[in-house]
Amino acid sequence: MVVVPISSEAIDEATAAVQAPVEATLPASWRPLGQLTYDERAPIFQAAQNGDTEALRQVLWSLALEPERGAKLLDVPTLIRRNLIEAHTDPRNGLVRKLTETQCEMVRADLLASCTGTPLERLLVDRIVTCWLAAYLADGSAAVGGQYASSSAEYYLRRQDRAHRRFLQSLEALARVQRLMRPGPLLAMAQLNIAHAGSKQLNITTP
Repeated sequence: MVVVPISSEAIDEATAAVQAPVEATLPASWRPLGQLTYDERAPIFQAAQNGDTEALRQVLWSLALEPERGAKLLDVPTLIRRNLIEAHTDPRNGLVRKLTETQCEMVRADLLASCTGTPLERLLVDRIVTCWLAAYLADGSAAVGGQYASSSAEYYLRRQDRAHRRFLQSLEALARVQRLMRPGPLLAMAQLNIAHAGSKQLNITTP
């Protein structure tokens, strides 16, 4: 899926049209996007991506009418993961692509089960799943790329290392947030400096 940037002017114009009290002028054929099939939604989204004001107006109207359903339709992390999968798999192998998407959803569900459900945790969980997917795709590319010339092999290995570091950093971010959200007072780090006459200073750090 190719995402075409939408100009800020077109978005502002469409937003103003939706916010204005002109509901009577809405086309009678409009239905919330969540009630449409994929084949019915696709041309509307494509037109909105191309900057069509009327299509943008319909999308924004639908999101305002059904925000929860609209959020699922415009799930950016899922769309990014789908793009990653499509870029690294054979387009003729729909089974592998679908299984990979399903595994991402399973990993996401497992992580969310260990969270308290705050918006920040959900954002970090999506980030972890995306980094997890990117790390394993980089592993696969490194396994194949390692068979080529040394310069190409080094590129794939560096890419693999960077993906692995980002994955670990995303895990660390979630763990840090959950640690700060635990009930009870936060424990600050304090340093005690002890010095005896004629001796070196002893620094003791306590939690």
